[in-house]
Amino acid sequence: MKNQKTHFGMIALLLACISLFLTACGDKASTSSSGQSGSSNADAPAKEAETPEPSREIVVEANDQMKFDKTEIIIAPGETVKLTLNNVGTMPKFSMGHNLVILDKAADVAAFAEASAMSPANEYISPDFQDKVVAATALLGGGETDSVVFTAPKTRGDYPFLCSFPGHVQAGMKGLLKVQ
Repeated sequence: MKNQKTHFGMIALLLACISLFLTACGDKASTSSSGQSGSSNADAPAKEAETPEPSREIVVEANDQMKFDKTEIIIAPGETVKLTLNNVGTMPKFSMGHNLVILDKAADVAAFAEASAMSPANEYISPDFQDKVVAATALLGGGETDSVVFTAPKTRGDYPFLCSFPGHVQAGMKGLLKVQ
């Protein structure tokens, strides 16, 4: 009986440690996704501390029908904007979370979505594709809002954006950031 209590105590301690770890990782992910995402390519926006004041704000709404209200955003090369995502839905984050992730124009959207679906602790943004992220909002539940200030790439072209919550891009929750 004493060994059984010790065994259950060890399991309880292990579960508490895992819970604490996941909570800490979730907080870190939401902090980093509210800011600027790092990138190693030359077209990447500057680091958050170097980002100038935005010239304008772009607001995008996401809903429980897995749709963005905008599927095209036009921005000038090198323009700094504040991108705000409003989740106008009512469902909780764990079942119908939404974010807005802008990818490098050369990124493989399907591969990013597939890898990111396996990264809930990183708000469904795969660490393996972090260098392909131009900017990203936090993952939001119904009624929540998040903003990110970023500088557009200097290279003209179409940069895909999407919601990286599992299944959402496949349901059509995507669009293009047109740098022109």
